[in-house]
Amino acid sequence: SNEVKYFKKDYLHIKYKYENVKHTYFPDYFVKMKSGEILVIELFRKAYRANESRYKVKLASAEKYCLKHGYTFMVLSLSDLKDVDSITDLVN
Repeated sequence: SNEVKYFKKDYLHIKYKYENVKHTYFPDYFVKMKSGEILVIELFRKAYRANESRYKVKLASAEKYCLKHGYTFMVLSLSDLKDVDSITDLVN
């Protein structure tokens, strides 16, 4: 079923390095579907463009982490979400 079982905000802790400094990245949402599928969702904000290279490293680290754990990683803008009635629309 494509219904949400639960979701948590800032739940995952993903380690990454940027310019030889260790950081921890917290994707915005961790969503577990009743089907067992897990979505990791990052909301894109224009402010990230101020440090775009670091943002790209964070996203690449999240993609690698999700691939390793069998999760689906998504980056969505707020405009992507305005036409979404429910999380189910994102996974269909």
